[in-house]
This record gives sequence, C-alpha cells and structure tokens, in this order.
Amino acid sequence: MDKKEKRIKRIPDMPIFGIDESESEISVGRSEYDSPEIDNIVYIQSPAKIGSFNSVKISQANENELIGNLI
Repeated sequence: MDKKEKRIKRIPDMPIFGIDESESEISVGRSEYDSPEIDNIVYIQSPAKIGSFNSVKISQANENELIGNLI
C-alpha cells in the first residue's frame, strides 16, 4: 500500500486555499503533511470558505490528488 492509499479515510484538519476554477462547488486544500512545491492537493467535494480550516474525510486517492468531503 503506498502513501496515498494509506491516507484514504484519514481525517486531517486542513486549510482551504482555493476553489476549483472549473467547479465552484469543489474546494481545494492541502493537509499539514503536504508541501506546496512537492505534494498533492486535496479536492473537497463541497464548498468551503477560503482560509478556513476543515476536517475532511478522504475517500479516494489517485496518482496526483486526494479527494474527500467535509465532515
């Protein structure tokens, strides 16, 4: 199991730093373990306020990103 697969179902508290340009209902965040220069971003399948910190349940992982929902 690789690093991304281990993070499925984990619930990190993460800052929201943007909204997906093509989908206004999808927020974009990064967990405390992810470096902006190197690591993935997290697509959150619900709108969240930019600058807020939210608990997110990670439900999917692929090669370049994690996908989750606000809880």
